[in-house]
Amino acid sequence: MLRRVIFFAIVIASLPCGAQGGQSALQSAFVGRQVRIEIDMPGTQQGVDLRVERDDPMDWKAYSSRLKQFGPAIRSGDRATITTLVVKKNLIEFQLDGGGFGTFWDDTRTTVTPYQIEKSSSTAS
Repeated sequence: MLRRVIFFAIVIASLPCGAQGGQSALQSAFVGRQVRIEIDMPGTQQGVDLRVERDDPMDWKAYSSRLKQFGPAIRSGDRATITTLVVKKNLIEFQLDGGGFGTFWDDTRTTVTPYQIEKSSSTAS
């Protein structure tokens, strides 16, 4: 996994820099592509953080805590599509299968409205 992180960091570093130029180049390179998930992705807006400047880029304690609290949204071995890529001041955020927080279609309501489904009629044969 460390080799993949290093390779990914090299790819990112080789693309043109600048907030808009970098984001545009990254979006062209990644958005719409399918990836195979190597680890369970926690079902939270916090996702998974990688710090490539560290010897161990993954904070395994935070990762396992998120998995325990929220469960997996996408399981290891599944395929997912990169649907959004956002370049921020000090990070690059990949959103998979329409996930992520702060996208246009996010439901920001804090209340749940239940609805009733009528009982189906079944005929025994």
